[in-house]
Formats: sequence, structure tokens, C-alpha cells
Amino acid sequence: MTESRAGGTQQAGEDLLRFQASILESVQDSIIVTDLSGVIMHWNKGATALFGYSAEEMLGQTVERLYPEQQPQALARDLARILEGQDYAGEWQGRRKDGTLLWVDVKTSLMRNARGEPTGFIGVSKDITARRKAEEALRESELKYRLATLASNDALRDWDLITGTLLWNLNVQTLFGYSAQELTPVATWWFERIHPEDRERVDRGLQEIIDGNGLKWEGEYRFLRRDGTFAHVMDRAYVARDATSKAVRMVGAMRDITQRKRSEQQLRLLSEASRLLVERTDDPEDLLQRVARLVADSFTDMCAVALLQEDGTPRPVAAAHRDVRKEPLLWQALRFVPRQDSPDPLLRALRSGQTCLLADFVPLRAEVAESAEHLQLLEALDVRSVMVVPLRSPGRLVGLMTLNACEPGQRFDAEDLALGEELARRVAGALERHRLLRETQEALSRAEQEKRRAEMLSRLGLAFASELDRDKLLQRITDEATALTGAAFGAFFHKLVNDQGEAYLLYTLSGAPREALEGFPLPRNTPLFRPTFEGTRTVRLDDVTQSPDYGQNPPHHGMPEGHLPVKSYLAVPVRSRSGTVLGGLLFGHPEPGRFRHEHEQLVECLAAQAAVALDNSLLYRQAQLAISLRDEFLQVAAHELHTPTTSLKLHVQSLLRAASEHGPALSVEKLRSRLEGVERTVGKLSVLINELLDISRITSGGLQLTREEVDLASVAQEVASRFEAQAAHARSALHLSVRGPLMGRWDRLRLEQVVTNLLSNAIKYGAGAPVHLETSASDTHARLVVRDEGIGIAPEALSRIFGRFERAVSERHYGGLGLGLYITRQIVQAHGGTIHVESHPGQGATFTVELPLRPVVGGT
Repeated sequence: MTESRAGGTQQAGEDLLRFQASILESVQDSIIVTDLSGVIMHWNKGATALFGYSAEEMLGQTVERLYPEQQPQALARDLARILEGQDYAGEWQGRRKDGTLLWVDVKTSLMRNARGEPTGFIGVSKDITARRKAEEALRESELKYRLATLASNDALRDWDLITGTLLWNLNVQTLFGYSAQELTPVATWWFERIHPEDRERVDRGLQEIIDGNGLKWEGEYRFLRRDGTFAHVMDRAYVARDATSKAVRMVGAMRDITQRKRSEQQLRLLSEASRLLVERTDDPEDLLQRVARLVADSFTDMCAVALLQEDGTPRPVAAAHRDVRKEPLLWQALRFVPRQDSPDPLLRALRSGQTCLLADFVPLRAEVAESAEHLQLLEALDVRSVMVVPLRSPGRLVGLMTLNACEPGQRFDAEDLALGEELARRVAGALERHRLLRETQEALSRAEQEKRRAEMLSRLGLAFASELDRDKLLQRITDEATALTGAAFGAFFHKLVNDQGEAYLLYTLSGAPREALEGFPLPRNTPLFRPTFEGTRTVRLDDVTQSPDYGQNPPHHGMPEGHLPVKSYLAVPVRSRSGTVLGGLLFGHPEPGRFRHEHEQLVECLAAQAAVALDNSLLYRQAQLAISLRDEFLQVAAHELHTPTTSLKLHVQSLLRAASEHGPALSVEKLRSRLEGVERTVGKLSVLINELLDISRITSGGLQLTREEVDLASVAQEVASRFEAQAAHARSALHLSVRGPLMGRWDRLRLEQVVTNLLSNAIKYGAGAPVHLETSASDTHARLVVRDEGIGIAPEALSRIFGRFERAVSERHYGGLGLGLYITRQIVQAHGGTIHVESHPGQGATFTVELPLRPVVGGT
């Protein structure tokens, strides 16, 4: 029974093993059973299907044959852990019989007997090669994606439209400055940073794509950086849809195109500015205003331009604000002039001549502000960044261009500085071209005016030169000048010097009847008229009544009541070629500011032409007078020479008759008398001839003095003795009062000639009255006085009796060449002396000669 029972137990065990084996064979997974040393004890069909080996090939083999890629140390380590009671699960790479590699999922457990003793290992393996390949492909795809995002310069986002989750790659931090902690994975974080002016447009565009059937959206907008500035971005997004075409995901890429936008903006700005600046305009300030408007609209928020005045201070001429409603505030702010110690960038740029850039102007507002009102304006304009760029023409500063940024976060940088300086260079170049064009046009205009003026002056000069009548000439000069200046009236005042001083006599008038100035006092040498009549300068006044020299002189203190009304005033002196002031051309107009610089120049040229014409007229009159005097002199000389010649001829004929055989016999007394008559006649001829010779010497500069020690008193007595007979014949008593000696270095013969001429005239014009001859002396001069009590000299003749061929009476009654006193004065002046006369009609004449007791240095 025991054996039977034992046999039954054994049979039951074998059946159990067969049952277990059938179960293992029926499992599709690979089941491999090994002993504790790793030798394969069981190999099911699943193992054959997985590795390609049959059971016969693998029983008795170790598992290392199946996993040649696994390290033996790793296998031993895994088996040791299983022996310690740990189940093992892992993924091993194996090799099939055909040599191909595969990945298997291995789960290994320890087998024990009934006593709990370990007897071997059982491993279940499953083919996971397909999964591992899929995972590997996924990992490779993920790696490529990550590498692509790292290599891209774009900020990539992945927006789950179902959950609203939005994830970014690292570039969102690199491009826009945000930290990882600041990135919120929701779409609102992105939308809140889109510029307020662009947000609605972007949102509308995205919703149209999402709600519709679109797959792609593209747009440009401004995105807020971490530092508060805005970047221009180009955004391209793609929509993923489910089987129902519902948008479930949007992947987008934001590219920073700020630099491109700035470059395009700069090119457009410079191109448009250049187009404006090359336009021809007569108003450069209008051109600058259009440039300021362009800059404010396309580059920055505010732009102002100031040009330097002659004193170097800037004068605002153009200003523009992107918000035109704020332009009045900008112009008000430009009224304030920075104080000398102000940190105002405009003042700094003006002093240095270099660009001044204040990237952050906000902290300086209060320091720059000149007053509370100024600060209020700066804050209202919200000036945040300032750049002042000089406008330079070759070698000089001509103005300043101020650029202001007002948007939050907007600050000028080095690139903006380069753009501002390039823009300023083009503006300055345009201003220089405009200046050169204006100067060229002005030069051409001046040249044309000069040409017309030259032609006109040439025409007038010929007209003036052909007119020798002084009165007609002056009237034409006045008429032409009045018409050319557009004056209401003009006048020429002729300079006249009289015994009372200087006065001015109205000569011609144009534009008004002569009666308009009659009854009014003539211009005097007052401060207002003095520059004209002294010939020092031209006077041009826009309003003569505002001149400090006007109205300062009594009795009228200005123009008398009823005088022609004058506001605009122009006065030009007329000077001869020798510099003598001939008079002045004066012009007036009742309206102020009518005379300009070109009128002044024109009249000055006309005055020069007039002066030449007047000189020519004067020379013509003098030539006519000289011819008249010459003819008169020749007649007088012929008469004067004819009379003694006739007398001499008669005396000679009488003597010849007496000397003939039939002539009457002459006594000695009669012969002496007739010879004395011949001698007197010859002496008279000799005087006339000597006077003619003297006048010739004086005219040619050949009057020479032979100086020696001479006693004037002795000369006077000696000459007087020669005139005793002549004085007795004229019934004129000769009274001498001679004090001497009066010694000096004089020409004796010439002094005798002076005394002779004066005594001869005194006896001639004394009319039988006494003649007085006196000599005396002072400390420095010797004095000779010849006085008669005859007919005297008329007052109007006193100033001319010492001239050539001049007489105070008719030559028919007294004869003579009219040269005696002229020669006398020349002799006296050659000695350094003076001669003058005092006389009244009917009371005689007194001639006084004064000679220096010492010779004049340089005298001949």
C-alpha cells in the first residue's frame, strides 16, 4: 500500500509537471527556465518564436548566448539580486539566431522547491522592439525639435487652445529679457504685453483664424520688453485641428524685427527728408517746419529746429508734435531761454558744437526747468529722452535740431544718434544750398541791378556832360534823383560861405512847387544837416522825426508848421573831384521806411556823376570867364601899350623934324623937355612890360627872390623920392612918417616894386588929395602903410581887387592892366607876409603890408 501510495504520488507529480509544461508551451511569451548557474532547463515555443532557436539548440546552453550585447558583470549582478529575493524587471537587448537585434522586456523570478530552497530561475520575455523604435524615434524627434528651438532666433510658443496653456522656448527670455519665473504659462501673459495700439488688431486676426478654417496667421506688432521698451516683432502661427476641424493647438514663432523696422524707418525718413530738402523754396523756415513734421510723425514724438541769430542766440523757427493737439504746448516751452548754468542739453550742444544725448531726461526735468510754468509744460509734454544735434555748415554752426521721445520706455540710443546726426547733416546741407542759391540769386539780381544802374548812370552821365548850363544841369540832377528814389520831393542845396559863416541856399526843387519852401528858413549847419554839408557821410533815416538830432534847434525845434511832411529822409553830399563840398541832395517822403540801401547807393553814384558834371560846368564857366578876361585884358593891354607908344612916336617924330635941315631949331631947354617926355613914356612902357613879365613868372612858378639885408624904411624913402614929381603933377601932397631902420632879409628890388605899386595907385586914385606913407614895427613884423583920401573902393570890390586883371573902377578912366595889386600880393606872400585893404567909398583906401622880420623857413 505504501509503495502503491508512493507510486501514486510520483504519478501525480509527473502529471503536474506535464500540466505545467503544457501551460508554459501554450504561453506566447518567451519562457525560459534555468538552473541556479544559468543553464537553460526549459525552452518554450514562445522563446523559439522570439529568438529563432529550437529547444534542442538551447537546452543546456546559458542565456549569455541570447544576450551577447549585455555585459556578463551586469547579468551576474541582476541574478544576485534575484537570489536575494527581489524580482527583476528590465529591458535587455538580445540577438536572434539570424543575427538581428531586438529589445525584450524581461521579468525574472526565483524558483523554489517544496522546502523553499532556490532551485533555478524562470524568465518571461516579451518583444518590445517596435515600442523601443517608436520611443527612439520620438526621442530623436524631440531632440531635433529642441535643437531646432535652440538654433532658432525666434521666440516659439505652443498654445493649447483647449486648456489655454501657453508654453515658450528659451528665446522669449533672450529676446525680451524676461526670466523663467516671470513667464506665466497662460495666453493672457502674452496678450497683455502686446502694445495697446496693436492689441485689438492682433486679437481680431487670431480669432478670425481660430474660429474659421484657417491654418496660418501672420502679423506685425509691438511687444513689450522687460526694460519697458517695445520691440517690433513678426509673428507667424499655425493652427492644428482635430478630426472635427476644431482648433485645438496653435504653434507660433515671434521674430524680433526691430532692427529691420528701424532700418526701414530710417531709410524712409532720410529718403523723404531728402526729397523735401531738395525742393526749391523761398522760405527755408517753411521747409524746416515740414521736415520737423516728418520727423515727429515717423521717427520720434517731437522735433524742433532753431537757427542762430547774429548774436549767437538760437531762435525757434520750426516745431512739430506727433499729437498735433500738443504743439501749442511745445511752442510755449520753446519760449524759455536756458540760464547760463543750466544743464539744458540745447545749451550744452550750443557751447560745445557737439551732439548732446540724454537717454533718460525724466530726472533732469526739474533741474532744467526755468520756472514752475516751464516744468509744468515739460511734464505735460512728458519729455523722456532728448537729443540735440547741431546744424553745421562748412566752418560754422547755423542752428540746432532737438528730438524728443515721449512714449514710456522709449529712449534714444547710439543708432538713433547716428540717424539724428545724418538727418542734421542733410538739413544743414539744404540750408547751405539755400543760402548759396539765395546769395547767387541776390548776386545775379545785384549784377542785373548794377547793369541797369550802370546803363542808367552812363545815360545820365552823358546827359549831364552835354548840359553845361549850371541851372539846367542842377534841375535835371534833382529831377532824375527824385524819380529814381521814389521820393515825394527832392532838392539840391548849394553851399554858400558868407561873412557871417556858413549857410545853404536853395538851388533846385523837384516834386513840389518852389513856393512850397518859400517862407521857411533854409537848412542850417545843425547836427542833422552837418554830415551832408560837411561831406562826411550819407544820412538815411526811416523816420527822421525819431532821430536824436531832430528837433534840437530853435526856434522851430523840427519842421515848422506848414512845411512839406517828411518821415523818410535821405541826404547825400555832392563833392567835387578835389573833395570840395558843392552842396547836398536831400529827399523826403511823408511815409516812413521808403528809402532803402539801393536808393542810397544809387543817389551816391548819381551825386558823383553830378559832381563831375558840376565841375565840368564850373570849368566851362571859368574857361568862358578866362576867355572873356583874356579878351578884355588884350583890349586893355593894347590900349595901354598903344597910348605910350603913340606918345613916344610923336616925341621921336618931333625930334627928327628938329634934327632935319629944314626943321625948327630947338633950344637946350626944349630938347631936354622933349627927351624927358621920351624917358617918361619909355618908363611907362617899361612898367607895363615888367608887369606882363611878372605875371608870366608868377603863373609859371618862376617868381624868385634874392634875399639880402634890407632896410624897409630906407626903401620906402627912396621910392617916395622918385614919386615927388608925379605927386606934384597930380596935386597930391606926399606925407612921410618913416621910422627905422627896419632890417630884414628881403628882396630889395621886389620891395621897391611893392612900394611903387601902392604909391602909384594912391596917387592915381587920390584925386588930388594927400597921400600918406608910413613904416613901423612890432616885435615880429615890419609894417608898411599907404593911405590915400581919394575915391575909395566899393565893398563888393574889396574881395577881388587882388585878383588878376581886376579893378575897382573902369579902365577907361584910370587905365592900367589890373595886375599891380595881384603882383604886389604875390611878392608879399612870397616873403611870408600879408597885405590887406580897408576902404569906404569917398573916404580913400588904406593898404597895410606886414613882413616878418625873420625870413620864413623854406622861403625862396
